[in-house]
Amino acid sequence: MGGHSSKSFTSIDEIAAAKAQSHLLVAAFEFGTTYSGYAFSFRNDPLKVQTNQNWYGGAGKLISLKTPTSVLLNPKGEFDSFGFEAEDRYAYKAEDDEHKGWRLFRRFMMVLHNNKELSRATTVEDIEGKSHQALPIFSLAIKFLHKHLLQAVANQTVGVLETDISYVITVPAIWDDNANKFMRMAVEEAGLDETRVALALEPEAASIWCETLDVDTKAALAGTGTQYMVIDLGGGTAVISFREKKGTGTLKEIHQPTGGPWGGIYVDANYLKFLEHIFGEKAITALKTEERADFFDVIREFETKKRTFSKNTTGKITFRISSNIRKLSKKFTGQNLEQRICSLGFGESVIVKGDDKLRVESDIVRTWFDGPIDSLIGQIKSLLKKRKLRAVQTIVLVGGFGGSPYVHDRLRAAFPDKRLILSADAELAVLKGAVKFGYNPLVVVEKEKKYSTLLVAAFDFGTTYSGYAFSFMNDPLKVQTNQTWSSRATGRLISLKTSTSVLLNPEGEFDSFGFEAEDSYASKAEDDQHEGWRLFRRFKMVLQNKVLLRDTTVEDIEGNSHEALPIFAMAIKFLHEHLLKAVENQTDILLEEEISYVITVPAIWDDNAKELMRTAAEEAGLDGTRVTLALEPEAASIWCETLDVDTRAALAGAGTQYMVIDLGGGTADISIHEKNQDGTLKEIHQPTGGPWGGIYVDANYLKFLENIFGENAITALKTEDMADYFDVIRDFETKKITLNKKMTGKFTFKISSTAKKLSKELTGQNLEQRLDSLGYGESVVVKGDKLRVEPDIIRSWFDGPIDDIIGHVKSLLKEPKLRAVQTIVLVGGFGESTYVQERLRADIPDKRLIVPAEAGLAVLKGAVRFGHNPTIITSRVMKYTYGVEVKMIYDEKIHSDDKKYFDEDGKWRVFKCFDVFVRVNKDVPIDHKITKGYIPLAYRTSIAIFRTTTENPVYVTDPGCELLGKLILELPRDMPLSELNTDITFIFGGTELVVKGRVRKTGEEQILKLNCLK
Repeated sequence: MGGHSSKSFTSIDEIAAAKAQSHLLVAAFEFGTTYSGYAFSFRNDPLKVQTNQNWYGGAGKLISLKTPTSVLLNPKGEFDSFGFEAEDRYAYKAEDDEHKGWRLFRRFMMVLHNNKELSRATTVEDIEGKSHQALPIFSLAIKFLHKHLLQAVANQTVGVLETDISYVITVPAIWDDNANKFMRMAVEEAGLDETRVALALEPEAASIWCETLDVDTKAALAGTGTQYMVIDLGGGTAVISFREKKGTGTLKEIHQPTGGPWGGIYVDANYLKFLEHIFGEKAITALKTEERADFFDVIREFETKKRTFSKNTTGKITFRISSNIRKLSKKFTGQNLEQRICSLGFGESVIVKGDDKLRVESDIVRTWFDGPIDSLIGQIKSLLKKRKLRAVQTIVLVGGFGGSPYVHDRLRAAFPDKRLILSADAELAVLKGAVKFGYNPLVVVEKEKKYSTLLVAAFDFGTTYSGYAFSFMNDPLKVQTNQTWSSRATGRLISLKTSTSVLLNPEGEFDSFGFEAEDSYASKAEDDQHEGWRLFRRFKMVLQNKVLLRDTTVEDIEGNSHEALPIFAMAIKFLHEHLLKAVENQTDILLEEEISYVITVPAIWDDNAKELMRTAAEEAGLDGTRVTLALEPEAASIWCETLDVDTRAALAGAGTQYMVIDLGGGTADISIHEKNQDGTLKEIHQPTGGPWGGIYVDANYLKFLENIFGENAITALKTEDMADYFDVIRDFETKKITLNKKMTGKFTFKISSTAKKLSKELTGQNLEQRLDSLGYGESVVVKGDKLRVEPDIIRSWFDGPIDDIIGHVKSLLKEPKLRAVQTIVLVGGFGESTYVQERLRADIPDKRLIVPAEAGLAVLKGAVRFGHNPTIITSRVMKYTYGVEVKMIYDEKIHSDDKKYFDEDGKWRVFKCFDVFVRVNKDVPIDHKITKGYIPLAYRTSIAIFRTTTENPVYVTDPGCELLGKLILELPRDMPLSELNTDITFIFGGTELVVKGRVRKTGEEQILKLNCLK
């Protein structure tokens, strides 16, 4: 299910807000990971907020001001009970072995955290690990609390109808839109009127309630411009948000909500690990299954201990233990408890007292708390370093785990310069604030954008070289790159990028990247210590494959295969970490989440290659929502518009058309753009190109060396003296750029003594004798440790790839719609070659050739600018025809007789038809949407998405048609199919294709970024 639009989300809340003004009572529900509850107040006394005070647990005493978030179903799958009652009933049935078919669901709220694929089909697991559709469980929980609330209100007054009540449901601020929408669906399923239900963000509700508290608290939060932090520390998560007081008394959000899994359940988990260590893991597992009542008592007792433990607690803490747990421990460990504790080496830190008490040193108990709290404190410290949050002087702590004295002590010690406010009944602050919010939902007037980007960084993965660049939002054209890529072997700067090479250690783990990877491997090879080490070079070329799978492989330098995706992910991760260090050296107030990323990809790449790159970025740990793909020629165009006056003039003016040739290590990538009236760019021809990059010149050079020294000698050089081999390649890389058409004297190449020695050993001739026998005459001569070569020979290495480029460019320029193209922009590493530039000028003399300074960085720097303004590209030309597989009414003018069949509706139809959404070569605006409606044939609908290079496909089985993926829609089974018309929308023009399915009746959506990896 896709994200819910903010417009429709807001409109429902606005309706609820308007209705709240006329209602007699506002009630709020809070569903926490561990505990849930409700609160309400009457309009005539809104601050007199009441909560249920009668939640009792199995031991017969009040456990909490809320009740556990637990639902029990009977064997028929019907609702039985909720909260403490649900847990206790299930436990007692289990003790009597009468629980077969009964299903207990606990802590199921966690399914809504970071789940991007929420739908009616989403499941939760019961206590035995069996799945159940999630939506009914949520709606049953809401329905129970709603019924309990109505009974509590009825006990006070007979004058309030259900329709007189306005409802608020609290949700974490870090929830995604799809989680909020899922909650609304559960509300409707529970029978509540959606127009009387508002959603309130938990930290906002807490802020609102704190303003009603004691004089000191109100004073700390008062005053226009006052900024403060709210930490809602519950069972599952910590949610941190920031507020500023406006002059009108309303609140403004000044930073996007952040947080993490640092709630009380992680302390519980540490406690359980301790018990497993003491009693034995099998004993605790058996306690959960055989003695559930005892297990729940263990958890609940710890819940009360958690709330009293503090930093000043000394001595031992007493925990009650049942006879069952002692019995199980002895059964599975073969030791009585005293013997086991002694054997574990706890000494006097853990002792048994009597038959039913375990006494544990407070220092051990602290360790259970410290992990989550350390993570929380670290996050807060990083936030408070930010420039825009330096005025924050007050921290408001709420939530169930926020009531822990030890949490208070740790926060005060970590932030002695901040005021820490702890509200009475901290676990009810959100619930009570939500009630007040219900009377005035517009109290929060302004929210921070989901992501506030302060820096854009771009990564360029070339066949031979890779690098990154970045700029800050306040000075986007000041693009910075790393300037210190150097080779240990030569000690000098080789490139403004580093080589695209990954080295793995013998355990298959990442070791290094770039020049360091090559040098490290070469050094190990020289010392014969490289066994098991694996070097991967120039692996990007695998993405030229038309069919890419998740298990597509690349070969290391010795020809051994390895899955490609992890290698790409390691490369991205290395550059990402290198970038973060470079940024950190300039500023310490920037968070990683404030960086937007751009990854450059060749325009001629297929969708599946782009998909692999995006998948690799996510596997490297980048947040996919902050990653954009930029086409390399487009990025180059964008950067050229920032250069010298002559370049800008050549590309200026509405209607100006020009060609961009991105000539890198592996490929030539050619695209053609037109300048729009508003200064944006339009693609006017689909990208083309071919394998004509610099590595093919390198290959010709290596063939020449194999001819001179002998093929076996060069092969041996690769294996026996890897450092010398890399020096040969790198030396040629620098020479490649300087060759020109007019050069007459010989070129000098350094040759290692190892190469000469190997040549003599394997050919039986010294180098001078071999050159003479090969008939080179004076064209190739040896001078000491140098090889001198005539420039005509060197030009021959270049001419093959360059002839292919020129031939392709000429054929493009003959097309009628490209006759207005007068300028060619040449970028890319191989584009810096003087000889390439001269050949293009000579063979295409009627066109203006622009080669920007640092042509090898033009794509990278342009990608950064693109990241600041992605809308600078307005349209692209489609490379394929896209559509879906459907059944169509038979048309004798289109369909063949052998394809038709007589449908049950009395009409002739045809299976497997290609319903076209957009056709190849069509000019499509960025984010252009095409929608078609369909009637589903089943409750589980699979929409097959196809593409082809044919303009007018008829069937999806036609030659060249390719299945890209399937969009699966789970439709509600309580409605007839005739009422579930579905809209399918293709969103075109971006660097990736997005398809959305939407059920008109329910509004339920499913969004698919096409995964082309089979």
